[in-house]
Order: sequence, then C-alpha cells, then structure tokens
Amino acid sequence: MASIDEEISLQSKRISLAILIALAGINAIWSLTSSFRGPIFASIIYAFAAYLCWSKNDFKAVIIIAMAGFIVHMYELIARGVQSLNKLEVIFFFANLILPVILAYAGVRAYNAERRKNI
Repeated sequence: MASIDEEISLQSKRISLAILIALAGINAIWSLTSSFRGPIFASIIYAFAAYLCWSKNDFKAVIIIAMAGFIVHMYELIARGVQSLNKLEVIFFFANLILPVILAYAGVRAYNAERRKNI
C-alpha cells in the first residue's frame, strides 16, 4: 500500500502535468492567433517543464516556471492592461495568470512529499 506522501506526490504530479500541458497548448494556440512572440516561448518553456516533471520529478523547475509565468503576466496586466486584447486573448491571458498559481501550489505539495519520502 502506498504511503500518504506517495499519494500526495502522485496526485500533485498529475495536477502539475495537466496544468503544464494545458498552458503549453493554450500558448501554442495563442501564438497562432497573436502578433506577440511571447506565447510561443511560453509554450516551449511549459512543454519543457512538463518533460522535467514527467521524466525527472523535477518539481523545483515546475515551481520556478510557475512563479515566472505568474510574475510575467502580472507585470503585463499592471503595465499594459488587457484593453488591446481581443476576447479570446483575454481568456488566454487570464489562464496564463491564474493557472501558474495552482501549478506552483501543486509543485510545492509534490516537492515536499518527495522530500519527505526520501528522508
């Protein structure tokens, strides 16, 4: 029977992967419909973070990338606002603002569970 830490780690890893894949997909679609270059870079970064999470259980990278994604979009919101974005881009923007917060939380839970397992 799996320990509680293993269950928390597995559940948090699944949540992290789902959010990373969603963010990679959202940004890939956004890059096709936008004149901005940021979404293509974000898509590549989130896909790479998903690889690290899946293959190496690297939750530190997940946490750092989630925090960076949130900070970048919070800065964009404060500096530029969303007035120049169309409706679909506003949805993509707020997904990129909100999902990294959940991703960081799941990454921290998984990291702590993995660390406790290895003690």
